[in-house]
Amino acid sequence: ASRAIDVRAQIDGRVTEGLVNKGAPVKEGDVILKLAIDERKARLDESQALLRQRELEHAAAKDLQQRGFRSDTNLAQATAQLDAARAQVQRMQVELSNTVIKAPFDGVIGHERAELGQYLRVGDKAANLVDLHPLLIVGYAAEREVSYLTPGAPGMARLIDGTTVEGVISYVAAQAEAATRTYRFELTTPNEDGRIRSGLTAEVMIPVLSGLAHRLSPAVLWLADDGALGVKIVDDKNRVRFLPAWDDWPSDDAA
Repeated sequence: ASRAIDVRAQIDGRVTEGLVNKGAPVKEGDVILKLAIDERKARLDESQALLRQRELEHAAAKDLQQRGFRSDTNLAQATAQLDAARAQVQRMQVELSNTVIKAPFDGVIGHERAELGQYLRVGDKAANLVDLHPLLIVGYAAEREVSYLTPGAPGMARLIDGTTVEGVISYVAAQAEAATRTYRFELTTPNEDGRIRSGLTAEVMIPVLSGLAHRLSPAVLWLADDGALGVKIVDDKNRVRFLPAWDDWPSDDAA
């Protein structure tokens, strides 16, 4: 998977609703779980009432200060109390919003998800979320091969069920794995319908060199005195010449 994370609780609370089942697809912002609100709504109402009181006190202090009946210190104290009341309301609003646990990106709910009635503490796992689009096909190249791999180059992979998919190299490691001395590379392939599952075995094929070739029947191949395998041709001067099968071709006068 291109991304796989554990969505965790940001506050303590008991799971009151589980809106998404294991294995279900979700969109960014979809609600996965809801935690009990408990007394949080009452505390928010209390904080908002205190804020309204602080606003009135600040307005009165400002008016008296402008008329010369209150000092600047009194106004500063009222301003600080107003700011503290606003901050308390914001904290309670955030805490209340954290009772709703949402998907941070499009994906599929994994095999781990908190159950109804389960009590979660801060940092406990609420659900596992996996992003299968795009999908990463991971391979390891030997030291002699890695120089042929370039980000942006095309590639393809044959899955264990015979399905062939195409992709683009998105990453080539700059440092070898300590144990194997091989270099990790990633092939990114689209998987919009989610039909390819994470963890499948695949055979990766990356075209690294290209050249002109011609298919010949083995019947026309000859073995030269030095052991080279090739074909005999007739050039433009009606002379028979021998050309190796996989070597640099001669100049244009060889026809």
